Amino acid sequence: MTICWIVEFTHGQFGIADMDAPGEPGDLGSEAAGRNLAVVSDDQSEVSILTVRYGRYAKVSIDLLESAPSQDNSDWDHVVECNLNVPSGKVQLWTTVGNTVFSAATRESEDAEISVQPAVYRMRILFANLALMHDRLAGAGQEHSRLYYGDDAIPSDEELHAMDYYHLLLWPVASPTIKVVKQFHNATS
Repeated sequence: MTICWIVEFTHGQFGIADMDAPGEPGDLGSEAAGRNLAVVSDDQSEVSILTVRYGRYAKVSIDLLESAPSQDNSDWDHVVECNLNVPSGKVQLWTTVGNTVFSAATRESEDAEISVQPAVYRMRILFANLALMHDRLAGAGQEHSRLYYGDDAIPSDEELHAMDYYHLLLWPVASPTIKVVKQFHNATS
């Protein structure tokens, strides 16, 4: 099953968590933005995904799988794996601006919840268009602020395709580890 959303984020992050995870989603602050990491809570019930831009909209898709996918990461700039503990059987995609998630098809706000079997899941987070966004931001001049912080309007599909986007793969596992599978290095820095 593939689900695709448009996520409104700020502080360079959005996250995925077990619905019954304690507390509120963590705000890592702007100093963490752009590091392209996944930060996992102590109990592994919440994962914050740090983006290349500070705010507004990004395309996020999620695939629920029965087993580990192949390791072909050639189409992605950066790949991180970690575990997500989901004892409740309900997963929620959250943002730091009040869980503002939109259907990619209708652009309507919706609850970003997925029902799964209660388990520990391995999550592979695939980052795309990082070099493109770095290049666009570097050459943006007066448009830098709009690209980095975003607009109020949800971008068109064409514009979203030309920005950073994220694909999450989830499958049930038993081993709790985190690793960077492929590291993005910006050639212009």
